[in-house]
Amino acid sequence: MMEIAQSPVTTRGDLGIAPGPIERMPALACVLDILGLLGRGGFLLDDARQVLLFNDIAESCLRDGLMIRSGRLAASDPESNERLQRLMGRAGQSPRALATAVRRSIGLPLIVHALPIAAAARPVFDQAGLLLFVSAPEARTLPRPDLLSRAFGLTPAEVQVAIGIAHGRKLAEIAADRGVKTGTARTHLKTVFAKTGTRGQTELVALLARLAS
Repeated sequence: MMEIAQSPVTTRGDLGIAPGPIERMPALACVLDILGLLGRGGFLLDDARQVLLFNDIAESCLRDGLMIRSGRLAASDPESNERLQRLMGRAGQSPRALATAVRRSIGLPLIVHALPIAAAARPVFDQAGLLLFVSAPEARTLPRPDLLSRAFGLTPAEVQVAIGIAHGRKLAEIAADRGVKTGTARTHLKTVFAKTGTRGQTELVALLARLAS
């Protein structure tokens, strides 16, 4: 049986925010792990809209577009923040998921969905009252690097080359980022083809997309 790697999950305590009395943190973290495997960022909030947990993809959104201010989620752009706060306020009054867009300084806006946690699910979610999942429209979902390594026996260098190709980057760019010669990156790519059973970049990209779906 293949071991499933968990996505890193950050708590309020990691940010220097006083942690809430969460008794079943592993159960909450599992929800965010699943979202991470699906290529989505996830934030769990309590009934007071305080951030309890978020996964690594959500953390990347905190670098551009979102922020945590006094323990609460906010948008960097004032207009987007007004929409986000209204979304979180309305989410508790709606049985279905609601969505809004959050502007970023670079690229397309983030899409934020808010899903209230039903009373029947509270025994599982404990203190969490709202789940926010976040996606970037231009993001290409790919398998996690550690899963690629385990599935095909790729080295860290080979994983980086494979992911770079899947993101549409040129070998020279990948090599420059890694501080190696283009010929070295080309050798890694040939090894990736051999280990994954693919016959070119198109097949490799298609394979990674299938693994992520």
